[in-house]
Amino acid sequence: MSEWNRSWSAKLLNVFLVASVVLALNCCCPPDRPQPIRPSSVTGWKYFDIRRKGSEAELVLNKGESTDNGQIGVEVLDVLPPLDKCDVNGYGHFPRVNLRLFNPANREVLCEDEWIGSGLDSECFRKVPLETLRLLGINYKERWVHFKLESPLSEDKVRRYLSAQPPAEFPQP
Repeated sequence: MSEWNRSWSAKLLNVFLVASVVLALNCCCPPDRPQPIRPSSVTGWKYFDIRRKGSEAELVLNKGESTDNGQIGVEVLDVLPPLDKCDVNGYGHFPRVNLRLFNPANREVLCEDEWIGSGLDSECFRKVPLETLRLLGINYKERWVHFKLESPLSEDKVRRYLSAQPPAEFPQP
C-alpha cells in the first residue's frame, strides 16, 4: 500500500471515529420537549360541594405572579427547564416550577417547594389545607405554569387553619 493510501485511510478512519462519537452523544438525548400551548381560558378559583365540601382553582400564572382566594395564596417563584434532558427514565427530564403558598391576610409564607412533572406529593401538603396540586403544563421557555389546586376542606376549616397562632400542622382528611 502506498504512503498516500495509508495517509488517506488514516484520515478517513479519524473522520469516521469523530462522526461516530458525535452521533452517539447526540442519540442518547432526546430533542427538547415540545412546549405546551397556553390555555386561552381557565376556571380560576371556585368553591364546590359535590360529594364533599371543598374548593379548587385552575390557574395559569407567569413567573413572579401570584393570586389568592382570600384563604390561601399561591405565587410562582420560578419556572425552570429540565435538569437533564438525557435522563429519560427519571425526573431529570421534566420541567420544574418553584411555588410559594401563603396566607393572603398577612403574606405569611406557609411553604415553598419545587414541583416536577405532573405535581408529585410535597411536604407542603402537611403545612397547608390542600389535597393536591396537579401540574397541567409548564412552559419553561415562556416562563408560565398551568396548574390545579384542590382542597376537600370547607372554607370554614381553611379559615380556622389560617387564623391559628402559631401555624400548626394541618390535619389530613
